[in-house]
Amino acid sequence: MRNKNKQQYSSMPKLVMTITIIMMVGTLLGAVGYLIIKIPCGCVTGNKEFKKIAKDDINNWKVYSDEKYNFQVKYPTDISDPAISEKENAGKKEIQKEINFNINDDLEISIFVWNMEASEGNDLAEAKEKYDEVSIGGNYGWQSKQNYKTADENEEVSDIYFFETYVYSKTHIYQIEYKGIYDKEDFDLYQKMVSTFEIKEDETANWQTYRNEEYGFEVRHPKNITIKEQDFSMPNSIGFIINFGKISNNLPVRISVSNEEMIGVIKEAMVITDKKEVIVDGVKGAQIIGQGQKDGSAIESIILLTKNQKLYQITGSGNVFNQILSTFKFTEKN
Repeated sequence: MRNKNKQQYSSMPKLVMTITIIMMVGTLLGAVGYLIIKIPCGCVTGNKEFKKIAKDDINNWKVYSDEKYNFQVKYPTDISDPAISEKENAGKKEIQKEINFNINDDLEISIFVWNMEASEGNDLAEAKEKYDEVSIGGNYGWQSKQNYKTADENEEVSDIYFFETYVYSKTHIYQIEYKGIYDKEDFDLYQKMVSTFEIKEDETANWQTYRNEEYGFEVRHPKNITIKEQDFSMPNSIGFIINFGKISNNLPVRISVSNEEMIGVIKEAMVITDKKEVIVDGVKGAQIIGQGQKDGSAIESIILLTKNQKLYQITGSGNVFNQILSTFKFTEKN
């Protein structure tokens, strides 16, 4: 009897160990199952991912640069320019610009430029459990801890995954968004694009400001340049021109102000070779490229804007011109 009891008791540890092992394996499988259900993409945090990025395969990528919003980002060379779409919003809206890179049929990477002032009520980093702190190009930011899906009004979950990175400057928030079917190679490509994002130094910060109260605008320009004003205005007719030296492509940047109805005369006087919509200080306008019909003058690029019954013509080309244009502001209220 004692031997039998001894045998039963001696087998107990083995039984307990076996049950314990089974429970541990079950728990492990359950945890793996949970991860597969909750995080099917196997995502990693931005902090870890950025350390893994190999720079060699992005050295030859193309560069998308935005002079107005002071940022640039690299993107794969096999993406053609028509696959990049841009949309700029008029007015002081929260999202001022949207750029979409159509990487392939399953992935779109977008950059949204937020107006910091208009976004003050939206603390994009308020939920720390959803984001990791990251440093991108030396700038402070946040990145999603993991990919996520969204549900529609019928609570049906989409197959599309989202992943977000936010980068902060003094004036803007840049949101870089992954949107597509999850694929590890696509996700790695997204992280590589994020790693190339740079906020460019504002070269206009130390420029001088020209302000004209009578005609309702101001603009910044490089220091130590020749400025020439001409005013031909009469009681019922506006005629004002200001030239800013030869500072862009060795040509002057010219701003003209006239009556709004002159826009038709200007267009008729030109052979227009190209035209596109632009937005300057929240006002929609047009950029036309062409030359004079009669005199065969040099091809010019002119920005046409109308506000408060006035027509503003901003003429010039080149990088410095684009920088000057980015500082143009209306000072008159509607």
